[in-house]
Amino acid sequence: QQVTSLPQVEVEVNDGASIPELVIALRNTLPSLEGPVIVPGEARLNESYAFVVNGEFQSNDSEIRIHSGDRLVLILLAVGG
Repeated sequence: QQVTSLPQVEVEVNDGASIPELVIALRNTLPSLEGPVIVPGEARLNESYAFVVNGEFQSNDSEIRIHSGDRLVLILLAVGG
C-alpha cells in the first residue's frame, strides 16, 4: 500500500529519540500519514505498520533509541487470511 510517492524521507529527531518521538517527527514532516499510517492524535503507528531499525523489527512499544546514522524503514506488515 503506497501512501506517499516519495521513495525516501528524512526526518530530524534528537539523538536517542524514542519510537513515539520518531512517529511525531514523521507526522510533522508528512501530515498525510496521519490516519492511514499513524493513529490520529497519538504518537504510534497503526497496527498494520512497523519500523525496521538497522535490520531489526520494532513495535510501537519498543524501547529502542534512534541515533545518528541509524537506518530506518517503515513497512506495511503482511495482512490477510
